[in-house]
Amino acid sequence: MKKLLRTGLALGAVTLAAGTALVGGATTPAQAGPLCSTTGICGTITNYGSSTGNILAGENWSDSQGRPTGKTITLSPRESSGGQLHDADGYYVPSGCTKYVQGTTGWRKDFTGPRWVKVTDNFQGSVYVTC
Repeated sequence: MKKLLRTGLALGAVTLAAGTALVGGATTPAQAGPLCSTTGICGTITNYGSSTGNILAGENWSDSQGRPTGKTITLSPRESSGGQLHDADGYYVPSGCTKYVQGTTGWRKDFTGPRWVKVTDNFQGSVYVTC
């Protein structure tokens, strides 16, 4: 019974923390996600090695502004935001650059910039662009 009570209290604390984050998320910039805060696994964006252009990566996504409002860095091909940003929340593909996504048959065109792209909490992936 004690174990069940402790488990219920812990679950309640996690639910309360998650609910608080959801309520505040619409009006304030996003902070590092719960997984990042508790495990150190944070959002990381890498400019794919075969890219021919630079991208920007940023922290603290703001839904109202449609872009990160925290620290922003430029990523050259083969460069990662890891070690430079605590938790990457989005990236920017400049005007004249095309972003590709990898599918089952290889890379395919996704969109042409300029455009900010929000990534999910704890995203760890590569962005492939040609300019």
